[in-house]
Formats: sequence, structure tokens, C-alpha cells
Amino acid sequence: MMKENILLYVEGEADVKFLSDCVLQWFCVELNKSNFINLKGIENLWKNDQTIKANSSKIGGGVNLVILDTDYEGTNGGIKQRTQELTDFRSRNELDFDFFLFPNNSSDGDLEVLLESIINPKHQVIFDCWKSYEECLNEKGSYTIPARKTKIYGYVEALVGSTNSEKEKIKERNRNYRNPEHWDLNSEKLNPLREFLTKYFK
Repeated sequence: MMKENILLYVEGEADVKFLSDCVLQWFCVELNKSNFINLKGIENLWKNDQTIKANSSKIGGGVNLVILDTDYEGTNGGIKQRTQELTDFRSRNELDFDFFLFPNNSSDGDLEVLLESIINPKHQVIFDCWKSYEECLNEKGSYTIPARKTKIYGYVEALVGSTNSEKEKIKERNRNYRNPEHWDLNSEKLNPLREFLTKYFK
């Protein structure tokens, strides 16, 4: 399968960079922006039925891979609900696509849950301190606990320098998930994703 015939439908910039780094690390295939449809939210997938059909009809057969957050049961998500939505969407519109749901295609969560599980273990202290911060906020009153995206930003920010160029590395589009000082792309937590992608890139 040529990479030009593969389209990945994802929810945001962080997904694009993470998946690009994983595919490059595992399969030595360099994806570019033309391989991604940045949905900027799952609700926009339902508007892309014609894009999926058009890619499927490419000479040689295009492949559509939908990779989304599972989110959580009771908050407009959960593994069962998300799987059912995608299965119904595919059947109803006679579409050809495969899908994977973060963090592991079997439990509730999102990309940030997966990222937290593949940090370099020697930096676990950053998240230990973050937990203390959250506990302190809970004890002091009705404060909002920062989102998991903020937690990942905080992790990367703690590891890079203080110059403007170093701070740029914090942004989702600039993170280097292939940097073993920060992330472990050989983690067993990534086995479900690796097995899913192997069908299309190896």
C-alpha cells in the first residue's frame, strides 16, 4: 500500500504529530499533511462520507483509517457508544474504513491518557507533583482541575529549556515523540495501536 492512498481521520493537531512520529519510528514511513484529515472534533467525521468514498475509489484502492478518542461513558462517549456510532456510520453510508479508538481500542479515555502511560519513567516525579497540585486544589475549595491536555503541556514544559525556541517544543505540532528522553514508543501500552497500524504500513 502506497502512503499516498492512506488517509487518517483524526481529531486534532496532537493526533497528527503523534501518529506521524509513531509511523516513522515503527515503519520508516514519513507521512505528511496530505495523509491526514484533521476533523477538529468527532462531529465533523459525519460530514466526510464523500471524502471516504472518494479515497476508497482511488486506483489501487485507498485506505481510510479513523483514529479518535473514546472519551468516557456518560459524557457523550465511551468505548461501546463510540464503537456503535462508527459501525452505524460505516454501514448506513456504505463506507469502507477501519477505526481505532484511543487509548487502546478497548477502554474509555483519550490520547492524553495514552501519552501519560508512555512517558520516560525517570520523569514520573513530574506527574507525582501534578497529583499533589490537583489534591491541593480539591482541598482548598471549588477550583477547576486543569484538563489532561494541560497536564501533558506541563510535562513537556518541565523537560525543555526556557528560551523561546525551547518553549516552541511544547506545542502539539512541534513535540518529538521519538525523543526517548521524553517518551517511550516501545512501550507495551502502544502494542494495540502498533498492531492496528501494522496491517497498513508494514
